[in-house]
Amino acid sequence: METNYDNQIQCSADELFERMEQKMSSHEVDRLRSAFEFAREAHSPQKRKSGEPYIIHPVCVARIVAEELELGADPIIAAFLHDVVEDTDISFADLEQMGFQPEVLEALRLLTHDKAVAYQDYVQALSVNPVARKVKMADLQHNMDITRRVNDPNVREPKLKYVAALKMLRALEPQPVDYSIPRWKIDD
Repeated sequence: METNYDNQIQCSADELFERMEQKMSSHEVDRLRSAFEFAREAHSPQKRKSGEPYIIHPVCVARIVAEELELGADPIIAAFLHDVVEDTDISFADLEQMGFQPEVLEALRLLTHDKAVAYQDYVQALSVNPVARKVKMADLQHNMDITRRVNDPNVREPKLKYVAALKMLRALEPQPVDYSIPRWKIDD
């Protein structure tokens, strides 16, 4: 089954890269590929609660950022990497050493939740950075999408704190974004 996941994940990422080749330079697409590979390696031992490889989540978030929000390379890179420091042994110094851009690192610092900070305070703090805000909105959208696990008997309604956070972040957007209907899925 893991091989099937590997193929799905790679196909989904490749589809994103192909779409971005139409919109950005080959150098920027190479940066996307590097961020994906880095995140894939960093998250390789991790699983989601569903048992799926964790990297599925950052790929889905990156696709929302790229395809629904239609943002550029740095926000997509931040989406791929948004849980790396929080959920792995990778540090910001490691990311800096890897050559990730300061704009990406700034967004990632805000997206990394220090558990000593109340969740709503964390969301409020990251909301000042447009990249962090949009990546967090995409992250919340994916985490709250129960349609992706229709056959999972353990599916629960989204946590109220996520609903409140998404509502707050949406209110800060200059133009509202309709997240109600995802236009893609990892297994398409």
